[in-house]
Amino acid sequence: MPWKNGGGETREIYRFPEQGGDWQWRLSIADISSDGPFSSFPDCERALTLLSGEGMHCTIDGETVPVLPPHQTIRFSGEAQVSCRLLDGPTRDFDAIWRRDAW
Repeated sequence: MPWKNGGGETREIYRFPEQGGDWQWRLSIADISSDGPFSSFPDCERALTLLSGEGMHCTIDGETVPVLPPHQTIRFSGEAQVSCRLLDGPTRDFDAIWRRDAW
């Protein structure tokens, strides 16, 4: 499925509930092939785990946070202003997003 901001694609693994657009939580795997912004998910929390690649630096509301191999995880608010700068080529990450009022 296309990213919410149009900057790439995500393979959705599972969402709950499975049908409809108003999910409570979602698991996906995304390929990041270039630097750029992340989509906003208001009223949600997010966790991103690096699966492959040399990593990236994410800027979250102005603070730079490294995401490095092997399997480093960061957590951030869905409303946060987030962008990434790849360190040495594309990455693949596992993403979990959940609504605060549901979980």
